[in-house]
Amino acid sequence: MTPDPKRQFVIQQAYEVFARYGYSRTTMGDLAQAAGMSRPALYLVFPNKEDLFRAVIGWMSEQGLQQLAAELDALPDLESQLNHACLQWILRGRQLASTYPDAADLFDTKFGGVTQLYDDFRAFLSRLLMKHGRHAAAADDLALLLVTSLKAFKSDIKDDTGLRHIIALQVSLIAKAG
Repeated sequence: MTPDPKRQFVIQQAYEVFARYGYSRTTMGDLAQAAGMSRPALYLVFPNKEDLFRAVIGWMSEQGLQQLAAELDALPDLESQLNHACLQWILRGRQLASTYPDAADLFDTKFGGVTQLYDDFRAFLSRLLMKHGRHAAAADDLALLLVTSLKAFKSDIKDDTGLRHIIALQVSLIAKAG
């Protein structure tokens, strides 16, 4: 199915608004204005803010994972691929939130749809592990372990150097597991 260009445009404009102001401070009026349409016209595309936010999260996930997949082909082994994927996944969000503090809402599981972002990344990691010879059940378990630990690292470790170090340690263990 071909994506609706109008819908895609609204999602991309909404991403900018949600990144800048967060979920709670954003209104349908703000989103309509960013998309260059009236509120009633926006309601014809998305019935409410939560549905539009979920669409933004899905779009972010798709874009981010496509970019990661393209980048991983140039890396030589599972450990370097996992390390790159995990670092990029966390640091891109951290970078966005450092520019726009309210952008943290795009990664906060208390907002509807954000758990899908984590689930998509976990599935991505699981497929990567299977590509490198891990059985499906083991790959799923290792991906779950990695994503769960990344959530904790992201909130507990504030400096990027420490984050890079702990991710490299975790990834090394995961890459050797089997």
